Amino acid sequence: NSQSTTVNTEECCTAQCSVLTSCPAGFVEDSSKLGTSANDCCAPTCAIFQCPTGFVRNDDQVNSLVVTAASCCSATCATLTCTAGYVPNPGSSLSTDVRQSTCCEATCATVTCPAGYVMNMLVANSVEVSQELCCLQTCAVFSCAPGYAAISHLSTSTEVSHSSCCEATCGIFQCSSGYAADPAQENSTSVSLADCCRPTCALYTCPTGYLPDLSQSTSTLFARSSCCLQTCAAYLCQQGYVPDVAQSGSINVSMATCCKATCSTFVCPTGYVDNLEQLTSTDVNQATCCKATCQSLVC
Repeated sequence: NSQSTTVNTEECCTAQCSVLTSCPAGFVEDSSKLGTSANDCCAPTCAIFQCPTGFVRNDDQVNSLVVTAASCCSATCATLTCTAGYVPNPGSSLSTDVRQSTCCEATCATVTCPAGYVMNMLVANSVEVSQELCCLQTCAVFSCAPGYAAISHLSTSTEVSHSSCCEATCGIFQCSSGYAADPAQENSTSVSLADCCRPTCALYTCPTGYLPDLSQSTSTLFARSSCCLQTCAAYLCQQGYVPDVAQSGSINVSMATCCKATCSTFVCPTGYVDNLEQLTSTDVNQATCCKATCQSLVC
């Protein structure tokens, strides 16, 4: 105050901040300023800056006069968004080493289950990560007992048991008497007598003139030609022959066995003619089958 006529220290001089004894905590003296109070002489530092959520004070910058979040604070794991299949690691929430390997933990959702297993959704967010804990077995890898087959539409079911995963096949079906297992249907899951078994010759009813062929009783070629033996009763004798009733049950089927010649097959000698009344007689000889004519008489 160079023009003042009141001459004393207070009137003529301005105090420098360097004479201030001390600044409050979180402030430092700014010696380039003039004044006598903390408001005049002290500048705030990072020590009093309130970092936003997810950030912590950067101790290396505690005395910095550049008081901003970027200068005073360091980001923590709380600011990191973990990628899919990972969750925040609670023990690292205040760490300033901000990277996924530090801030996040893998969950079961990151596990690739092997073939025949599926993710256990009840523990998808668990950080106890192992195949045993994270994956569930399905019916696709269950081994059915012999005679049973996997139920195809339940291959992804996690209700794994023999009764849940498997169904009976014809391979274990017991055919009734007179039936035999059909090899072509061994693996079929349509299990019934009609589906799994074939009738055998033991059930075949042979027609009149045929007898069951006992050697073919287990054959599944279910037809007369396979199951039955022809007898003379079904044999058709040639013209001039009649069935030999005594041989009607014989299976030695031939003309010689099954038929008897009649007089109609007999050739009468010169001087004789057919005895028309005996054409069907099986007593085949000249006396029965022929009649003498005058031609046969020697006068």
